[in-house]
Amino acid sequence: MMQGSSWIVAPFLGLTALPLATGRIYSPVIACSDLKAPKVKGAELVNITAQEATSGGVDVCDVNVYLTHGNAGDNVRIQTYLPLRGYTGRYQGLGGAGMVAGFFDENLSATAGSGFATGSTDAGRANVTQFDDSWSGNDQLTINFAYLSVHEMTVVGKALAEDFYGHPVEYSYWNGCSNGGRQGYVAAQRYPNDYDGIMANSPGINWDRFLGYVVEVAEDEFPSSCIWNFIAAAAVKACDKLDGGEDGVINLPFKCHFNAESTIGRKACNASITHVQARIWNEVVKGPRDDEGNSAWGGLLPGADFSYLAGTSPFQIAGVWVAAFVEKDHNFDISTIRKEDLYAEMLKSESMYRSVMGGDDPDLSGFRDAGGKFISWHGLVDQTVPPYGMINYRRRVEKLLGGNAAVNEFYRLFLAPGVDHCAAGQSGIGAQPSDPFSLLVNWVENGVAPDVMPAKSKIGKRNLCLFPKELVYTGKGNLTEASSWTCI
Repeated sequence: MMQGSSWIVAPFLGLTALPLATGRIYSPVIACSDLKAPKVKGAELVNITAQEATSGGVDVCDVNVYLTHGNAGDNVRIQTYLPLRGYTGRYQGLGGAGMVAGFFDENLSATAGSGFATGSTDAGRANVTQFDDSWSGNDQLTINFAYLSVHEMTVVGKALAEDFYGHPVEYSYWNGCSNGGRQGYVAAQRYPNDYDGIMANSPGINWDRFLGYVVEVAEDEFPSSCIWNFIAAAAVKACDKLDGGEDGVINLPFKCHFNAESTIGRKACNASITHVQARIWNEVVKGPRDDEGNSAWGGLLPGADFSYLAGTSPFQIAGVWVAAFVEKDHNFDISTIRKEDLYAEMLKSESMYRSVMGGDDPDLSGFRDAGGKFISWHGLVDQTVPPYGMINYRRRVEKLLGGNAAVNEFYRLFLAPGVDHCAAGQSGIGAQPSDPFSLLVNWVENGVAPDVMPAKSKIGKRNLCLFPKELVYTGKGNLTEASSWTCI
């Protein structure tokens, strides 16, 4: 999808109602209109509305609670949908995307229709776009967006469900991708008792760093998406068979050592690939460098669509972040930042925001000790949140908390070859996770930890591997069948 469009989507669950292990269904014990706003530590109630409604074909008690904090003047909306029928004792918090904290109304309907009480929040910024920068310089709105509002939403949602159905929530879940993935990681790190299960995918946990590196393309040339697609196709052709099967996907991108210089002079897009274009492609794969030339952060992987982060115009969220938040000048032109200044810009962003916006604290011991279960998947051709950050984080958790096997007891990561950001389908043809949330529910409620994650797309079916295993062709069987592939 072209830059500037709403390329990040709210999670679509596609779930049927999942019965609890007890099989119990709860009914309301009070009228919707009789619900009262629960007390929230550190916040004051502005207003509450509660009325029955039909949303997306689902009958719900639609509750909106508005909170403020001291003299900040913020007005945080928390919407909770409580299904009038078929409630299974579960609560599910839903995440946002881009610079939007959450989505409302019919975005909650499918979840409520699956038997969940469910909620979302705007973090005090109503009716904003995914590229909104109006909150720059506002400490309370920054804190709200970074971590506080999701916690308050969870406290409110679970309390309302208990009052409405006369029974405490049995199981609470988080579900989000992109910024919603970041929100899930932050919840586990800061509020480990909020959720029993967290599904947090393609997470922007390194918000303070990865958004700034797009300016690496300041090479006095901005190649078109046609050029990027041509070089990406050459990379796929060079590395597709590394896994033993030719399916149009690089399943082993970390073993792919494709050099874009091999395309120099080749005819493409009514021209020929130039030395500069090949160098830019190679630099984006390498990622940002520090002043000594060492790797400061990971780049995109071969096969990804470079036009998002390295297009003919700056990636919009990155441009907004650098201008309004780091430089504190809404009119700042990020194209004026040269390649040699990029590392300093990253350090500046990190020093200003990591303690608030960062979601990469590897200490998940609180969540582990609370009995929580955590599942993430990340597309290996993610074109906006490079998977390097996710892999780096997972390894840091392992180092802190006892190694791979110990961490797998509560936190599991699956990498999806050929899948783009949040499986939006705009680029990448790899097999997309089919119903990952059901795996989380089964783990939390039945103790069944997933060893693979079923996935499918036009290339066929796959069972995505538990990190750090990788998917390879067995050498036998149809390439479109999951049974023809194995994890090693």
